[in-house]
Amino acid sequence: MLRAPSLLVGTWPDVRRDPRFSWVDDPRATASPAWDGTTYYVRWGKIFVVDAAGSIVPVDMDEDVQCAEAWNDLNTRPAIDGHYELLGPGVEGNRHGFRLNLFIRHGVPTVVAKDRSPEGLRRLMEVLPYGGLVFDHWERSWRCWVTRGELGLPWPIPEEAE
Repeated sequence: MLRAPSLLVGTWPDVRRDPRFSWVDDPRATASPAWDGTTYYVRWGKIFVVDAAGSIVPVDMDEDVQCAEAWNDLNTRPAIDGHYELLGPGVEGNRHGFRLNLFIRHGVPTVVAKDRSPEGLRRLMEVLPYGGLVFDHWERSWRCWVTRGELGLPWPIPEEAE
């Protein structure tokens, strides 16, 4: 899966907004957490993952134990086609501290990010426990994101800072 382009250009503190993403300032553009898990794609009730070559392939439930656990739990199984993040114990170090494996749909929940300047985003990310934010266009499939690292903030968050 291709990673969304960055909203920012440069290195903190000398960063600026990429002018290609002026649409991010429109209040209809949504911001959501950039979860630190593994991305899966659900289509027609089947689940797929992007392999090392960049191809979308069916998940082998015998090999992907964390995915199988979340998929087989009807409380966490995705019901709508789309992209999901698998989070939980044994997934990318479980930086979010979930007690069980679960899927969270991309774009959910939304985050109120009124000041979308680099400084405003940094202030917001100082209090949010995410690796970054993803911005989605309200009509098109446009997307960009900003990471804590681009804002000069550590990820994962050091335990003493939590």
